[in-house]
Amino acid sequence: MLLAVLYGIQEQPEKANGYYRKALQIDPDFAPAMNNLAWNYAEHGGDLDRAVRLAEKARALMPTHPDMADTLGWVYYKKGWYGKAIRPLRDSVEAQPNNPLAHYHLGMAYYKSGNTTLAQAALQHALRLSQDFPGAQEARHILTQLR
Repeated sequence: MLLAVLYGIQEQPEKANGYYRKALQIDPDFAPAMNNLAWNYAEHGGDLDRAVRLAEKARALMPTHPDMADTLGWVYYKKGWYGKAIRPLRDSVEAQPNNPLAHYHLGMAYYKSGNTTLAQAALQHALRLSQDFPGAQEARHILTQLR
């Protein structure tokens, strides 16, 4: 798992994924490895159907963990299931209200599902928390469109 995380930090998702898969061979119910592998599949062009299965299982194993909720919601978002993404993303935001990325993810799900009022509030909140997070530029762009 540590090697996978290190490769992730070095932006080498394929190498990271190999180690996440090895961790899951050792312990098929290791939710953090499932979660991170699902995230990498969603973010780096992997198998989204597999990402859904991994993220759903990770969330079932750790139902109150905000990272599991965020990953599940973001995987749903990447699948185009915007309405379905909102619940886990809202759970993530409620559990970690100072996380700009969680607010950004929720805002994007609201935006894509057509709720521009809630999208604007979530994206503005994300940018109040930080001006520099993955997606900050897109959040600013969406907010400009909504004005």
